[in-house]
Amino acid sequence: DLDTVSLIVVPHRVDFSMVAGMTQELSQRGLPFALLSEAKEVSTKVPIVVVDSMGVLGEVYSLGTWAFVGGACHHQVHNVLEPAFKGLTIAFGPHYHNSREAEDLVEQGLVTVVRSVDTLLAWWKDPQIAAMNGERIKNYLRCHLGASDRFLACEKSQSVVGS
Repeated sequence: DLDTVSLIVVPHRVDFSMVAGMTQELSQRGLPFALLSEAKEVSTKVPIVVVDSMGVLGEVYSLGTWAFVGGACHHQVHNVLEPAFKGLTIAFGPHYHNSREAEDLVEQGLVTVVRSVDTLLAWWKDPQIAAMNGERIKNYLRCHLGASDRFLACEKSQSVVGS
């Protein structure tokens, strides 16, 4: 029952070696977990579910309140729009400059940039951040819907007639 889950972990690559490494680490630390493919069969509360199948990220985001978007702690941030459109409170690491959307969200103060464990824990434990930022992110996105259409209309109006 996914209603009892506290943390859903989605590895960057959903392949056997990545999932096996992650579950081995959780086992070594004594942390109870289940694989998503088995979660419907889990009858007791499982605090951690590890995603072990492709194509479920949108559904996983719809279950959450918060999302720590990966990649930005060591290389570059992954897609921040998916959790933003679900209205999740978002955090990611300091390497987010590959994403204009991530930069915009940071400039607007709508996400948390995690530079330390303390920042991550403060973000995770503050219910006011979750309540405030999720709705603010939705409002920000509503204001920016249709930007591509406006851009294309502007480009079309500026094109040379008869060319």
